Amino acid sequence: MNIETTINIRSDLLEKILEKKDTNNISLNTIAGNLLRKAMSWSKNKLATFKSVRYQDKIKDNELYYHKLHIALSEDLYEKCLDMRKLYKLSVSFILAKCIESYLHKLSMDEVKNTDNYHTNYIIFTSEEDGVYSFTVFWEIATEKIQQKQLL
Repeated sequence: MNIETTINIRSDLLEKILEKKDTNNISLNTIAGNLLRKAMSWSKNKLATFKSVRYQDKIKDNELYYHKLHIALSEDLYEKCLDMRKLYKLSVSFILAKCIESYLHKLSMDEVKNTDNYHTNYIIFTSEEDGVYSFTVFWEIATEKIQQKQLL
């Protein structure tokens, strides 16, 4: 099941993503999902704490504007986006905009077409020891690795 959400996207970035969609006959949801998965690799260098969520800058160019884009993400990717928003302190719209700028031109169609074969998982373990609560979040861990580590 997919979860529908709305993002704000700058008009020039929307044009780029629509061109990729039309050129390769792939849905916007698929392209957005693939780009957002790329942002998951930022985890070590983008973590931010004790500050507010950063949103996209206001547009100063009269030719550009923000467009509301409705997308549907898989349940696990939607949860990962919420985590990235919390951990990176960036709005999901801002994360997607950065991904369009950085990765859209590199996004291969083989990569996009193979997303159905991913064994994506989203797992949260909780524990409590001496009144200290902890959460361990697993993103994109292959089912085989879960079984090897006997996590389930």
